[in-house]
Parts: sequence; C-alpha cells; structure tokens
Amino acid sequence: MASEEIVEQYLEIADQDQESLKHELLNNAMEGKWEEVVRWYKDYPRARNAKLTRSGETALHIAVIEKKDGTVERLVKLVDAAETEAEEISPLMVTNDRGNTPLHLAASLGNTAMCKCMCMCMSKHLSSGELQQLLGRRNTAGETPLFLAALRGKRRAFHYLHEMCGPEMPYDYARRADGETILHVAISGECFHLAYDISRKHRDLIHCVNENGYTPLHVLASKPALFRSSLQLGPFHRFIYNYCLLVKKFTIIEPVTGAHSIPTPMKHTEANKLDIEDPKERDPDTPNQGKGSRNEKVMIIKFISISTMWFIGVLVWLLGFKILFKKLQARKEKNIWSLKIMKLLLQRSSSQKHDSSGGYNPGPISSMPDRTDDFHICLPELWETEQKKENMPSLPSQGKKDQEDYFARNQAGGETPILLAAKNGIKEMVMQILDVFPTAILDKDSANKNIVHLAVENRRTQLYYGLVRKKYFYESAFRDVDNNGNSVLHLAARLGDDHRLFPFAALQMQWEDTWHKYVKASVPRDFFLNRNDQNKTPKEVFRESHEELVKQAGKWLAETSNSCSVVATLVTTVAFATTATVPGGMKGDSAIPNLYSHPGFKVFTISSLVALSCSITSVVVFLSILTSRYDQKDFRRDLSKKLLVALTTLFMSLAAMMLCFYATSSWL
Repeated sequence: MASEEIVEQYLEIADQDQESLKHELLNNAMEGKWEEVVRWYKDYPRARNAKLTRSGETALHIAVIEKKDGTVERLVKLVDAAETEAEEISPLMVTNDRGNTPLHLAASLGNTAMCKCMCMCMSKHLSSGELQQLLGRRNTAGETPLFLAALRGKRRAFHYLHEMCGPEMPYDYARRADGETILHVAISGECFHLAYDISRKHRDLIHCVNENGYTPLHVLASKPALFRSSLQLGPFHRFIYNYCLLVKKFTIIEPVTGAHSIPTPMKHTEANKLDIEDPKERDPDTPNQGKGSRNEKVMIIKFISISTMWFIGVLVWLLGFKILFKKLQARKEKNIWSLKIMKLLLQRSSSQKHDSSGGYNPGPISSMPDRTDDFHICLPELWETEQKKENMPSLPSQGKKDQEDYFARNQAGGETPILLAAKNGIKEMVMQILDVFPTAILDKDSANKNIVHLAVENRRTQLYYGLVRKKYFYESAFRDVDNNGNSVLHLAARLGDDHRLFPFAALQMQWEDTWHKYVKASVPRDFFLNRNDQNKTPKEVFRESHEELVKQAGKWLAETSNSCSVVATLVTTVAFATTATVPGGMKGDSAIPNLYSHPGFKVFTISSLVALSCSITSVVVFLSILTSRYDQKDFRRDLSKKLLVALTTLFMSLAAMMLCFYATSSWL
C-alpha cells in the first residue's frame, strides 16, 4: 500500500509539473519570447509534444501560425534521431483537434521554407516510409498537406510537396475523403495557374469524380461567372474590356524528376511562357513553333495594336477610372484563364479513357488504387453497361473521338458537363464540347431535356442564338420533347421559377412575349399546334403561365399612368401660363415685344412652346394607356410604345420648362 501511495504522489507531481510546463510554454509563445520556447524545447523533451491550447496546438503549431520561419527551423532541428526514437511520436506528427500537423498548417499558409525544413528533417533522421507517412497524414476532413496547399491556392508550396511525394505519388494523396481531388479544389477556388499545372501533369485526375459524381469539368460548368458569356457590359465598359486590357502571360512548368512530377516554380525557361490570349499559341503537346516562321507584317500589326491598347488603357487610368480598370482587368483574366482550362480539359478528355466509376460514387479512399494504370477501364465497356441500364440506342461509331467522357453524369441529376453548362448559359463550353464531341447533342437529363430545351427553359439567349445558327446540324435536338411531351416552344411559353427579374412587371411581360416570339420563329411551323401530355398547345401554356404576370403588369401601368398624368397636367398648366405671358411687355400700342431682339427671348418662347406641346402629348398618351386593354399581346408593342412616348414627352416637357425658367432669370 505504501508503494502505491508513493507512485500516486509521484504521478500527481509529474502532472503538476507537466501543467506548469505547458503554462510557461504558452505564455512565452503568446508574448513572443521564442528564445525561451527554443530553450524549453532543448532542455525539456517532454515539452515538444505538449498541447498548449484548447484546440490542441503545440508550440511548433503556434510558431507556424505566427509565421516565425527562423523559430520553426530551430525547433525542427532539435528533433534529432536519438530523441525521436525515445519519444512516442515525433513532434512533426503531433496533430491538433482538427487533425492538422505542423506541415498541414505550413502548407495551408503557403510557406515553402517551413515545408522544406520539416520534410528535410524527416528525410534526414527518419526513414523514407515515415516521411511518406507525414506527407500522407490526413486531418479530420481527410486532407493531406498537398491537398491543403492546392485548396488554398498556394502554388509554390504545392509544387514542393508534390516533388517530395515523388513520381510514384500514391493516388489518394491528391484526394479528400469526399472524393474531391486537387484539380477539383483548384478549379473551384479559381486558382487557374495551379489547375493548369495539375491538368497537364495528371491527366487521370481530369476524369475523377467526387461523391456527387462531379468531374473537374462539371465544377467548371457550374461557375458561369468565370466566362465571358455571363458578362453584361455597357458600351463604354465593353470598349475598355475589349481594347484596353491585356492579360499576363501564363507560365508553364516543365517536369524535372519524372513524368508525374511537378517541380518547383524556379525550374522553367522563357520558352515555357505562353500568352493565353493568342489563339495560335503553342499547345503543350505539340512541337514548339520557331519565331522564324512568323511574318514580319503580322508582328508589326501586333506591335501597333498592343501599343494602341496600352495607350488607351493608360489614358483611361489617368482619367480616374482606376477601380473600374482593376475590376475589368481581374474579370478578363478569369474569363481567359477559365477558357484555357476548359480547352485543356476537353483536349485531354477527347483521347482518354473513361473513369471506372462511370461518374458515380468514387468509393472510399482506402479502396482507391495507388497506381493510375488500374484506375480506368475502356469506354466501350462502360457504354454497354449504361446502355443496358437506360435502354438507350447505340451511337454510331466515329473513331477515337467517340471515346469521350461527357457521358459522365453526376449522381443527383444525371447531368453531363454540357447539360450543366447549358443550364448555366456557358456558351463557350457548350459550343466547344459540340466541336470536340458532336454526339454530345444527344445528351439528356433525367427529365429527358437536351441542351436546346435547357437553354430555352433557363432563358439563355446567347447560347440559344448560337444553337439556332447551327440548327441544321442539330435539327433533331430542336424537335425532341421531354418526359412531359413539352417541345422547345412549350418551354419558351412557360414563365418558369427562375425567370429574369426586371424592375417593372410590364417590362418583364414585354420581354417574355418577345422571347416567345423569337423561339417561335426559329422552330418549324408544325410546332405551333403540338400538344404536350396535358393536351395543351404552346399558346395555351403561354396564356396560362403568364396570367398573373399580366395582372401585375396592368396594375403597374395603371398606377404609373395615373401618377405621371398628374405631373404632366401640372406642367401643362405652368407651360400654358408662361406661353401667354410676354416678359418685358410690349412696345407701346404695337404688337412687338420690348425684348424681341434679345436672344434669351427666343429661347424663352421656343422652350415654353415645346413644354406646352410635349406636356399635352404626354397627358393624352397616358390617358390612352389608362383606357387601353391589358392583353398579353398588347404588352409587346402597343402598350410599351405608348409608355415610351408618354415618358419621353414628359421628360422633354420638364427639361423645356427648366430651360424656360433659366432663360427668364438669367437673360431677361
């Protein structure tokens, strides 16, 4: 019994010493006394693995978070081979409550020096297997340090960690627990330079899917804001966007240690710099085109155009449009870089085999193969399997180009990338996919809707216009119907849940009618009387779905006309009074005004007459709107034209009245 009490007292004293040790270490770290922390690390080996904060950070974690490069290097060097063997676990392998090691934190911060220090220490004192264990250590979210570097867009840190993983990097290092790969998160985080590097060096990642069945191309198709077709610019902004902005050159990094390795960013040459705006740029897989083949005339024209663009850009900058210039510059960079990534993904997809998961569940990480050779199967096998499931007709063979992966469908809605791009109105992606994979026009979602149906249903005007221009190539897609028997014209007749938001219901109704007329003009005449499964024609669908909108538009027009007619009546009263008044009086008994020769008198006379005539016209037109019928077809031309004339004449009368008062007070 006495011996047990002695052991308990000893353990209690040890616990008290451990707590006091943690308290001192934490205070020194918080106060920035890193020399003391280093001394405690050196003198007390137990301090190295001590978790100081509530979230489980050690002193090394805190030093990494505080970005103390020198301190981190000194702390890491204290972990020598002998002491590491004596400890239960290396301080570099200690995790916080989120499962992050110090290398995780350094990678997420993009601190390449810290990552290099830790990896060199592990490779020097420990075996290569333990180094790979550190590189492959996952946090609670299933993220490795390499994955965190890609997630945060830290390109330099990513390249270094990738090189340390070696050419035989296990596949699951680049994948998170939910199936997201480094390429998924690089595209999702809009880290285009990093995504481009990964796409070029890891072709197999292009076909990988997450737990929702999304490939990297799906992720890109779900971000319409990255493409030019989603950008709505006015004339002035469009001029700056097209002619005053240049995008920086895109740096491509060539491999050093192997075909699957991406080296550090310092290992590149001038020959690897490509201007991604140049449509004739060198493809990464094609031989380099020498400068001697360029025509001097083309070079001179290019030099003049670039010089002119820079001159206009500097002029706009000096005129005070710096913020606008920066916003448009950032937007153009995203547009061009996303287009570059999209073309590369499609280029790789055209010659690669399909993912073995078929675009469905990627499976748990533990069951994922480490070698990419076992990760793919041939597309014909997959297509036969899907064909049996869906009872779809076989496609005609068109050679190697038919071995594409746009058949990959996400688990939720069965959407291929082209369907998702069509729904979001990404014209560039849809047209590019059709150029590379013509049979993609046959893709349909779970509701049996193709890209033409989705473009019409979601009011993607630019995309639909591009498809109409190639209607003769895709005529079968225009004639298809969905599961409810709705044709393209039926979908155009529906208002939809996510219809465009206009400031006024009357303008919304006008646009809906114009859109329906445009789609109607682009389809065969036999579509006009086609009936869907509810036995309704497109005309009947349009009338029923827009009934509520017509009521709202009519109510808005009546209220607007009432309010504006009151203002127009007041202007008419004032204008009539000013017209009947002669400033300065008359010359004796003659009918000639005293100020007849004064220029201000002529301005007063003309402006008062214009104000009177425009205000009377405005009152009359507003009254005609109030007495008009509010039918659906009237909003397209009659009511919209009347409203435009009434508002224009009202504003003209107000402007003329202001000019009349100005002439009276200033000149007469």
